[in-house]
Amino acid sequence: MKKSLLTASIALCALATSVSAQASDFAMTQDNFETKVCYVAATEGLETAEKLIADKGLSVRKMKQNVKCNNTDLVAFAKRYSQRQQAKNNGPVQLVATNNDIESKICIESLTQGLSQTVAKYRINKEHIRCNGVPLPRFVRQNQQLDLSVSVN
Repeated sequence: MKKSLLTASIALCALATSVSAQASDFAMTQDNFETKVCYVAATEGLETAEKLIADKGLSVRKMKQNVKCNNTDLVAFAKRYSQRQQAKNNGPVQLVATNNDIESKICIESLTQGLSQTVAKYRINKEHIRCNGVPLPRFVRQNQQLDLSVSVN
């Protein structure tokens, strides 16, 4: 395999477009305002949490600096978990290989069968494969929490 970076074309297409109200994976273990802010940030997004803070008459900037959610700052926590919640609410995502080359196959298999298993199977340097314009390891990290189904074009 070439030492140069290889690009694979893969499209992630949402099969369901409507957001359904599903139960969250989060539960508030304390009954205080900071915990509520964390809960809202994770389940409804940072903007909703900021509105909650502002409605209480508190400084959004100071809350972002001082509130920790599971030992993570509020902004990072909201970003991480609201993306997961959104992916979960949007339903299954269909993974479509837009071409039949080996790089596309590696990208899909890395998501469905695991990165380390795929790297070993094809004896590749994972840093040399790009999926949708990003390095293979980052592509897998960004998409591993999605509910995936695979389709080859």
